[in-house]
Amino acid sequence: MNNKDLHLREMRETAGKTIEDVADSLGVSKATVSNWEREPKSMSIDKLNAYVNACGYQLQDAITFKSRVMNQWDIPVNGELSVLRSGLIADVQGLAAKQPNFIKQAVLVNKNAYDMISGEFKTRLVFTRKPRVAIIGQSDVGKSTLINDMLGSNVMPARWTPTTTLVVRIVHSEEKPAWLKGNTIVVKTSVAEALPETYQLRDEKYFNSHVEAEGDQSLLTSWAIRESVQDEAEFVTAKIHIDPAQDKDSRYTMYTYQDAPILKSIEVWDTPGFAADGEAELGQAEDAQALYAQSNADVVVFMSIANGFMHDTDLSLLRPIVTRMDSTMDYKDGLPAWHNLFVVASQAQSVKPADQLPVILNNGAVRFANTIKDRWMDRNGQYTLPELRSRFFTFSIDDTSLSSKFIEALKQTIVIAQKQTLSKERDGVIKSFYFARENIIKKFADSYQQALGTRTIAEKKYQQALEDQPKAEAAIRKSMDKMRIDVDFHSRNSKREYN
Repeated sequence: MNNKDLHLREMRETAGKTIEDVADSLGVSKATVSNWEREPKSMSIDKLNAYVNACGYQLQDAITFKSRVMNQWDIPVNGELSVLRSGLIADVQGLAAKQPNFIKQAVLVNKNAYDMISGEFKTRLVFTRKPRVAIIGQSDVGKSTLINDMLGSNVMPARWTPTTTLVVRIVHSEEKPAWLKGNTIVVKTSVAEALPETYQLRDEKYFNSHVEAEGDQSLLTSWAIRESVQDEAEFVTAKIHIDPAQDKDSRYTMYTYQDAPILKSIEVWDTPGFAADGEAELGQAEDAQALYAQSNADVVVFMSIANGFMHDTDLSLLRPIVTRMDSTMDYKDGLPAWHNLFVVASQAQSVKPADQLPVILNNGAVRFANTIKDRWMDRNGQYTLPELRSRFFTFSIDDTSLSSKFIEALKQTIVIAQKQTLSKERDGVIKSFYFARENIIKKFADSYQQALGTRTIAEKKYQQALEDQPKAEAAIRKSMDKMRIDVDFHSRNSKREYN
């Protein structure tokens, strides 16, 4: 291994750690860590291993990190949509900051207006959110490898399987809560709750009540079950944070915030492998989380290893996914049938000779078509086998030529999806938002100010009454004194007249 080719600083920053974090963990000075990052060739294998462990990685990750650091996927950001989304987030946060005043004032009309506008904005936030791309498939098909290639860095640790109740959502660091020091959190919700929306985690009250753990990249390992368990002790240590058998009433979602360019346009969801451990109970919990990801994703990337592509298990897993997918945008704005489905043959470089890959994809498409032909094929000349075949792709970390069609097709889908959000077809929804923002909010603010004005007038009258009270009391005393004098006078006169 040639240490000089390592990208230690980039690996540390991807892990969300500072030089001071690593120095404190290893018991060395910050200058020492800085020197290692500038001159990794000066490090012994033991020091290098300690460094990468302090960053939450393993030694193999440091070796493979160099091959990906320059290979980042990039999808153009829709500027108008980005501005709209930022405005919505600012409005929601602004309203939330004023909520205590509304409750304090106990003005029912204002509170109802607050609830209505806050709900309107949150609905729009969900509507304008970044497309969610879920990476789905059986365990060990290369989901983490694909994600790391998309991000241009080893975000997802090698040789691990997500825990049975965990979906990992990878979002851009610009959406990280301001108070979060690290870059990774674990969110706990009850089974009765909806799983969190990304914007909710920027609400400090929600954050504090739902975040189970927070830290850096190392959480991705400590909240995971490793693929190759060395012994029972390692299994227990890796699994200690979550035990689905003991916590059936909760669901856990991991968020990690990264700077990859592609995350400015999408969220990437890494899902649990279906029934990865072969245990019925854990497999069911795992499948439930994968099902949630499928149902709430905007784009599904279904992975199957090229050698053994799309056979019985994969076919049975993919069929329900397709039946639940949103097809309303198919054939619109240049999008094809099944526009949000990508069936990917991973590790494509392992197929020899390479000209067998088209045959493998064709056969896989035919087998899958046979499982859905009763409901989803050949509908009025649409959803044909050739169209389905066009949604089948290859991917390889070692040969980029085998990935280019998949990457370009995914980019095109996301770019068009962003435009559709602001398209004329949905223009009425956006207009209603702008109307709400420009009119209802103004009326709400005016109503609130009027209530404050009314209260201010009442307070002034009350204060004036307090100031006038001594004068009023003096006048009353004077009046009563006069009354007593008058009573005494009349009493004396009455006695004289009687006598």
